[in-house]
Amino acid sequence: MLDQLDDTVKEVHPQTDRERQLEQQLESTIRRLHSGTVKAMEKQQNLETECFRKTEKLKSYERHRWMTRQCRENTLQDEQKAKQKLLDLKQLRHKEQAFLDEWRAACERFLRSELDKNVSTGQDNTKKSQEDAYTRTEMLKVDYGNSVDIYRYFSPKLSIPKEAMKEALDRENKLHDELNMSDLRKKKLERDLQEPMDGMSTFDNEIQQSAARETQFQSLLSDRETKLEQAKEVATHAGWAVQNELVLQGRQVKAFQQELDMSSERIRELKQEIIQVDKRLRWLDEVKSTCNEDGSAYEQFQQTAVNCSLLKPKLQQILQSEEELFQRLQQMHEHEKHSKRALEMTSERLTVTWEKINRMSALIDQTCLMFENEKKLQKSLKEAFVRKQRLQEEAKRLLSEEENLQQKLRQMSGVEESVFYLPLTQLKYEQSGECSLFFI
Repeated sequence: MLDQLDDTVKEVHPQTDRERQLEQQLESTIRRLHSGTVKAMEKQQNLETECFRKTEKLKSYERHRWMTRQCRENTLQDEQKAKQKLLDLKQLRHKEQAFLDEWRAACERFLRSELDKNVSTGQDNTKKSQEDAYTRTEMLKVDYGNSVDIYRYFSPKLSIPKEAMKEALDRENKLHDELNMSDLRKKKLERDLQEPMDGMSTFDNEIQQSAARETQFQSLLSDRETKLEQAKEVATHAGWAVQNELVLQGRQVKAFQQELDMSSERIRELKQEIIQVDKRLRWLDEVKSTCNEDGSAYEQFQQTAVNCSLLKPKLQQILQSEEELFQRLQQMHEHEKHSKRALEMTSERLTVTWEKINRMSALIDQTCLMFENEKKLQKSLKEAFVRKQRLQEEAKRLLSEEENLQQKLRQMSGVEESVFYLPLTQLKYEQSGECSLFFI
């Protein structure tokens, strides 16, 4: 249409015979320009209304951004809670490891002791030696009895046969040997008696420590199950919240992208409208001299010129507002994309946290096994304590038997001395080559 107007303007001095025809063409052109200007004004109003509505919408979103930030902060707090719960589980795991190390050390001490086997074997040997000594003592007692009965009332004027004296000396030597061996067995039994007492004290202490660990294991297992359920609940809630936020954030990013596209299209339209207004104003300025003030199209020409003059600054103002809106939309779009990426990273961290919590969950079975092993160790310690008690009782019995045996041996020695003391003394001096004072 503007190209046609340019052609019409070139004929600014129509020929007389064409004056009416050109005037009609000019009126038609002005009407078309007026109609286009009216449409442009309507479009300007629509664009202005749309720009205002979008601006208000953005302001409303900005006013309510604190709610979005609050949700985001709550999500981050949930993530921190999940991390804290995981940290609590790790601390419990460290405690479990400490208890496990104590349990292993206790097992090593128990295995290294081997006191039961050594003391028991020693007591068996002592018992066998004591039984053999009882047998020999009974034989000596019989031999002593026969000899003493023969020579108890033997007249001092008569000398005891030399053969009988040698037999008495041999019995005395055997008696001394038995007493010496008895002393050795007694000392060993006294040591054996002390060893079970020390072992019982050690095992009693180990049993108390094991019972304390068992209680701690039970408490730790209960605490671990509670904290594990709490950690799963917090991690699940945090993951659900992040996923919801991600969905909303994705929609928000997409919505801002659409708003940017629409704002860009409105800017393009506004710029195009300003170009068209400039063309109309330029043509109106050129055709002004050809438009007769008395003509029917003059009033419409004037109105069109006024409307075009008013329309351009309005379009420019709207364009400025739209460009400002576009910049704000760009900033918000970048902010929303950044927030979405932050949420994605939060989701990734929560996934890692959840996997670690699941691995901690698998360790509960190990904790239960540790608890059962502690029970087994405590049972073994109690059994060892009972064995130590039995060994102590057996050592006491054997020591009492040994004391009885020594008493018998001393009694036999006293009877022997009452009959054979002087003859044996003389025989010993003779065998040693010394002279007995008894005969001086």
